[in-house]
Amino acid sequence: GDTYCNETLAADMPIGFHAAGESTWATHPAYEKFSLEAYLGTPIRCRGKVWGTLNFSSPQRRATPFSEAETEFVQLMSVWIGSELHRLALENDLRQREAELKAMFEASPIGLFTTDAAGFCKKVNPRYSELSGLSEQQATGAGWRQAIHPGDRERVFREWHEAAEAGETYESDHRFQRPDGEVIWSHVKAAEVRDGHELIGDVGTVEDISHRKATEQELRRAAFYDPLTDLPNRALILDRIEQALERSRRDSGYHFAVLMLDFDHFKSVNDNYGHNIGDLLLISIATRLQKLLRNTDSIGKAAGKHLPA
Repeated sequence: GDTYCNETLAADMPIGFHAAGESTWATHPAYEKFSLEAYLGTPIRCRGKVWGTLNFSSPQRRATPFSEAETEFVQLMSVWIGSELHRLALENDLRQREAELKAMFEASPIGLFTTDAAGFCKKVNPRYSELSGLSEQQATGAGWRQAIHPGDRERVFREWHEAAEAGETYESDHRFQRPDGEVIWSHVKAAEVRDGHELIGDVGTVEDISHRKATEQELRRAAFYDPLTDLPNRALILDRIEQALERSRRDSGYHFAVLMLDFDHFKSVNDNYGHNIGDLLLISIATRLQKLLRNTDSIGKAAGKHLPA
């Protein structure tokens, strides 16, 4: 190369001389161009790669060659510079990673939250606020608790503390009740963050599962309720009868009865007035019978025009 530094990089080791004009360095382009007589340089390494050189040069000759101690001192300085460059690079990487994580946190389509070791909320993202109805300021500390549906709070608090005491991941389905009264089903999962053995806190996710819960409810109703009259169907009535039989086996003082209602001439209604009128008649009868029942009574639609009670 045209400089002494290039020679240092190529050698990948310290290079030094005290009188270039009296040595083979006299024909080097750097000497011919800059007349630098004395030079001492060593590579600087950062992250396993050569980053540059630390060098000292002078147009004045030195009386003596560079000593071993001087060369070692320059090498130590290059190591320190390399470590500082590494530290600065790590800080820059950390800033970039923090910026990326912040952007992901803010833009996530899933609710996110962090807590301290005591379980107090430190930070929530915008999606969490949308689901819970709480601003970040309202949710921090113990404020997140007010978003839990009153019917689920005791269970949620108990399961959270049980998971924390066992050092396990918390996972649960529960409801949010927003300040406007809207109820949202959510799936919440939280895992511990540790520095070695020291608990730092938890990070968690909140997913809106209202649609899934509604679908499950519809499937349950389709499996156990008659779609026309909304009465328990044959499967559910048989299950309730089985439960009553089981109870009567355990308790000799418990008695129950099963009554089967059948409508005469119902086929004539369908034939003369159409099935739509027949359906309306069944709905009307079911509604009237339900109003006559006690809380302990059950009525259902077994099939066609048969109503067991």
